Parts: sequence; structure tokens; C-alpha cells
Amino acid sequence: MIKNFNFPIFPVFLTLTLFLSSLSDFRVNAVRIFDIMAIVLTLLYIFCAEQKLNKLRNLSKYQKAIPFFIVIFLWSVYGYLNFHHRSSLAIILLSSIFLLLFVFTENNLKNTNLIGKYLTFIILFHILAFFVQYLGFILFHIVIDYQIPFGYISRIFPEGSSHILRASGIFQEPNTYCVNIFLLLICYINCNFSKWVFFLGVLSMVLSGSLWGLAVAFFLIFIFYASTQNNFYSLRFLFSKLIPRLVILIFFSSTYFYFTKPSYLEIPNIYNRIKNINTDPSFIERFKKSNLNNNIFGSYENGSFTLGHFVNNKDDLFVKMIGEGFSTHYFQLGLPVNTFSLLLKSFGYFGVFFLALSFLYLISSLSIGKISFVSAYLVIIFTSYPILTYYIFWISLFYLILTLSINKKNEKK
Repeated sequence: MIKNFNFPIFPVFLTLTLFLSSLSDFRVNAVRIFDIMAIVLTLLYIFCAEQKLNKLRNLSKYQKAIPFFIVIFLWSVYGYLNFHHRSSLAIILLSSIFLLLFVFTENNLKNTNLIGKYLTFIILFHILAFFVQYLGFILFHIVIDYQIPFGYISRIFPEGSSHILRASGIFQEPNTYCVNIFLLLICYINCNFSKWVFFLGVLSMVLSGSLWGLAVAFFLIFIFYASTQNNFYSLRFLFSKLIPRLVILIFFSSTYFYFTKPSYLEIPNIYNRIKNINTDPSFIERFKKSNLNNNIFGSYENGSFTLGHFVNNKDDLFVKMIGEGFSTHYFQLGLPVNTFSLLLKSFGYFGVFFLALSFLYLISSLSIGKISFVSAYLVIIFTSYPILTYYIFWISLFYLILTLSINKKNEKK
């Protein structure tokens, strides 16, 4: 029985679970073995807690997490009854662990400095794997695919091309790499972080060739800049300085290359993808995917992640209001592969409203600036592939809320 969860046991546990969950793309027979290892480690940690019953009786300690869990639990059960798909059971398990972490780990993290040191090594591990793959191809034309020993082949070459490599590190594709690095960097920036490590992480996202990674890199650059300010979480700082400068940077950087590059230089693949965004396979898969040839699920014709799709689809009013229950089964039937689509189809209008309301209640003890920060983080991550069934999303979200609750040095007084 563990008697004291204080420093340094809890930081070691938290960073180890973050590391294991960041290896989720390594699979054996389609099973995410490292996610399972991280979950087992978390459950061992939780159930070794002393005085569990006393903590359970003290409802006030974790009552804010309960409504959020109930909403997810009810819609996941609803989804499983509809489709009998294992993703519904997965979200029940992950959200339950999320709740238990709030119950049994409150006040176990006194500061974030030690976690910052551990996160440095985790992020460097992924960055090193990325640059070994990237530079190996650029300098020596050597293709390094970390997925081959596990029986998979990474999607690091554009379709029909073998001379343009889109590095993804240990992950199967660049977007997956960028999503995981983004999650780790958001956790990292709330620690005593190394600016060089953070910069290398952002640079690797740009070099990956992922459109999503390139867009998010701009956000991270300004988060990096904002972190050097004393009023990091101030709304005045957000709207008067941060957002206007972000818009200016995006505008000028997006046109700089075309005005300055020598005519003999080949236009990088990433610029061609931006130029032809409407026909880009990844963009279509994520935001414009349609199911015109599938009569079984006709409501996804001319699919889009926008609200207009759900207003105009063929579902009846009841389904539009409360959805069809949480399940990733929808993606096999033609739903655009992003989390916004998943949430709207799973929860419906009312369900999404209750989900958002319960989450805001969960983080209501934070300042307005920090709530805005967490909300922006979720909006960004939800534009990528559905991350809700991956443990790294839940453990990083828990860590982010926890550190923002205890770390007030950047909060405007």
C-alpha cells in the first residue's frame, strides 16, 4: 500500500503514463498495447491509494467532475446499445479513469518543475526519432520506418510519390505525430520548460508537411511568446496583442515564399497542398468526406463537419437533438474524420450543449483567461482525427487542468 503520494511518486507516474500513451501508434494485431499499459499503470496507482473510502465520501472534492462523466457515460451506453461497437466501451473506461484521477490524486502535485524535466526527455525522444527519419532521407536517401517491426508501413510518402518524404517519427503519419507533439507541448509549456526543446518541437511540426501541424505551429509560436509575458492568461492581452499578431504573422508568412524564392527552386509540397486544398486527400477525408455511394447511411451525403450538414441531413428531429450515442462506428459509414463531426453525430444538439456545460463546470474554478486557453486547446485538437478514444488525450487534459489549477504565477491578479 502506498502511504504517501507526494513528491516525487506522482510526477513520475504522470510523466510515465504520458510517455506510454504517446506510443499508441505502435500496435500488435491492431491493439494499442502501450495505451493498455498506461491504463493498467493508472489503475494500479489509483487503487493503491490509501484511505480510498474516505476520499469517496468527501463528495465536495470531486463533484465538479461528476456531471461531465455522467453525460459521457450516458451517451456512450446509448451508443453501445445502438451499434455494439467497442469504441463506446472504450470511452466509458477512459472517462471513468479521468474521473478517478480527480478523486484520488487531488493535491498530490505541489509543483510542475519535476514533471517539466521528465517531459523534456519524452519530447526529445519523439523529436530525435523525427529528425533521424527526416535527415536520413534528406541527406542520405535512407528511408527509416519505425512501424515496420510491428508489421505496419508508415504513410510517409504522398500518394504516387517516392521522392518526397513527410516525416512522422515513430507514428504512422505526419498528422498523428503533430497531434501527439501538440498535446505534449501544451502540457510542457505549463511547466518550467526549455525554450529550445519547445522550439524544436514546433519546427518538427512545420517540417512534417502536415497541413494541420503547420497551422497549429502558428498557434504554438504565439503561446510560446505569450508565456514570456506576465499576463499570459489575461483576456486583454489575448485580444489586444496575441490574436492580432497571430493574424499578421499568418498573412505575411503565407505570401513571403512566393515573393522571395528564386525561380529555380521547386515549390515545396506543403505549398502545393495549400494551393490545392479543396482537392487534398487529407482535407477531403477530414472535412469534406461524402458517402454518395452508400445508401445505408444516406444522411452523410455531401458530408461536412459544419452545423449545416447536421441541419440538412436526413435524420429525424429526435436524432438531431440527442444524437445516436457515442461511437466511432460512424466513420466506417462516411462521416468526416474529425472530432466535431463525431460529437455532433454522437450527442446531437442537446447532448453537445450539456457536454460543453458540464465541462465548463468542471473547469469553473479557473480564471476566465485559463478557461479560454483550455477551450482554444480543445477547439484546435478537435479539428484533427477523433482523439477521444486515445488515452493520451485524457491524461494530458487531466494534467492541463491540474497544473492550471495550482500554477497561478502567470495569472493576472
